[in-house]
Amino acid sequence: MGRGEASKLLHIIDFGLSKRYKDLKSGKHISLKKGQKFIGSAKYASINAHIGVEQSKRDDLESICYVIAYFLKGRLPWQEILEENEEVKYKKIADCKNEQTPEILFKGQPGRYCIKCLEELVALNAYCKNLKFEEEPNYGYIHELLMKVLMKEKLECDLKFDWMLKESLSNTKFPSLVTEENKSFKYFI
Repeated sequence: MGRGEASKLLHIIDFGLSKRYKDLKSGKHISLKKGQKFIGSAKYASINAHIGVEQSKRDDLESICYVIAYFLKGRLPWQEILEENEEVKYKKIADCKNEQTPEILFKGQPGRYCIKCLEELVALNAYCKNLKFEEEPNYGYIHELLMKVLMKEKLECDLKFDWMLKESLSNTKFPSLVTEENKSFKYFI
């Protein structure tokens, strides 16, 4: 995250697994391919990534749902799967993810939050998992669901985060990553 005036900026550091989803010349979406090698973190990867289906925007959004579930609950149901053989492990994780309905994924003992927003999180996860390969996600709908979560949890979207506190900033020794070029490039929830 940025610091000072740029503390509301998210700096993406690792593009190692990223790729273009549209052809630069034609503007057409990449083709759906099967039999792809698994890449990514098994904990958060989409089901499609596990079964070798070409990834697209839908898979990134499904992964975000797993991250949200992890933050809320402190663990994911497939974290306990241990196998020496990576291929077997990934298959078992994929099977576990397939068995998890959105209701099961988000329901249960939460970590530090009381989940009053189960309906919105279930809708978000179901929406992301049901997106088609080339479908453009409805980011307005996703934003609306996340804003409902904030309201139900009585959290204010004030864009003040714990790392923005003066004492937190004084302990960091990192130079600012903000440049004139990226200064105006902002994303807000």
